[in-house]
Amino acid sequence: MVADRIRAEIVRGGVPAGEPLQISRLSERLGVSHIPVREALRRLETEGLVERHQHGRGVVVVPVTAGRLRHIYRLRLAIEPDLVASSVPLLDEAALAELEALLDQLHLDDATDADAVESVIRAHHRFHRAIVEPAASGWDLRVLGMLWHASDLSVGVVFATWAHRQRNYLTREIHEPLVKAAVDRRPEEMREALITHLVQGVDQLAEALEPTK
Repeated sequence: MVADRIRAEIVRGGVPAGEPLQISRLSERLGVSHIPVREALRRLETEGLVERHQHGRGVVVVPVTAGRLRHIYRLRLAIEPDLVASSVPLLDEAALAELEALLDQLHLDDATDADAVESVIRAHHRFHRAIVEPAASGWDLRVLGMLWHASDLSVGVVFATWAHRQRNYLTREIHEPLVKAAVDRRPEEMREALITHLVQGVDQLAEALEPTK
């Protein structure tokens, strides 16, 4: 619970990159002892959202850069396409219905505040988990969970700088080919649709993160 609350605050941009996360302040604000806060920060460190301060003064929120994002997506591209292809024949009617329901929640264009953006990001996270989960091992989900959380951080950080036309990364339209391939039971089509989605997504996010030239 503590990790979820701190993670949500980071992803929605509530804590700037490089900002120290002080255990005593977090403990007081969340109404818990220091122990669960320390454990939560350790978990967030494994997810790549925080890192040890270079001078040893606790942990700080990691900076979000285009280069870091491309490293994250390189790993996602190495893992997810094969898993989604293998998942296609394993998705039952309930799983397909869940994908359709999550698809309806992807409306970033309509998100006007931090809570709304966070809700869309959560739905996006669940969507990508749902399309790999039937074929994924526990280790697959552990590794991908870290990569998805790191991707979520990038989305949350850059959202405020995006122009309206750039917000199609988390929309229904760009995810519809994935659901169609699942419903049609086409594993290779699903694989290619996900590769296209990830490549286009990282290019779009990286462009938003690049400094103005």
